[in-house]
Amino acid sequence: MARHDGEGKPYPLSQELIRRLEEQLEGERQRADQESQRANQESQRAEQERQRSAQMEQALQHERQQAENERLEKLRLLEKLRQLGADLDEL
Repeated sequence: MARHDGEGKPYPLSQELIRRLEEQLEGERQRADQESQRANQESQRAEQERQRSAQMEQALQHERQQAENERLEKLRLLEKLRQLGADLDEL
């Protein structure tokens, strides 16, 4: 004998209730898996961006060091020319 709620709808039988709950649970699991995958993708993108930023910083440091080395080499060459008696005011 089925029982009915206040609106006249029959209450689900326990097997039916279990099936519905399992379906809901499976849906929640799938949504949680999707969210986890999205979070992992975002984490990977953030790590890639961090690595790209670090590479750019290294390249910038390299360029700065190279420019400083060139500046020092020019100063060394100018000093050498002075020592050899070159008139650097004409340059």
